[in-house]
Amino acid sequence: MDSTGQRSSFQSRMTRVTRKSAIWAGAWLLATALFAFGPESLWPDQFPLTVLAAVINLVVGVGMLFHMRDALNNADDLHRKVLLEAMAIALGVGVVVGTLYPMMEDYELVPSSDVNMSALILVMGITFLTSMILGLRRYR
Repeated sequence: MDSTGQRSSFQSRMTRVTRKSAIWAGAWLLATALFAFGPESLWPDQFPLTVLAAVINLVVGVGMLFHMRDALNNADDLHRKVLLEAMAIALGVGVVVGTLYPMMEDYELVPSSDVNMSALILVMGITFLTSMILGLRRYR
């Protein structure tokens, strides 16, 4: 806030961008859940609906990616640094866990299970959010 107690235009813009990011992420989460659970639970044996759910998931996912790129390009240096660090950590965790776990299963170092991609996405999402929160606190 400035000396008059009003929010700066940058703060207002960042609030809008954050809100829009949450909306995109929520929409992608819903589209992913629809595609993950719809074919088995909501419309069994309806191939056209399954294809439609896959297309919706892809379109919303691409929209979210473009939004994140724009948010990154419009952020100030500090927010960009925090966002890039959180993205890098989440990607690193995803690559390491995503390659290590199946190999550990192959050599029976962990019990064989039906762990799928959604678990990896969940781990990456939690890692990203935690990294963002910790990064913003560190530079506060």
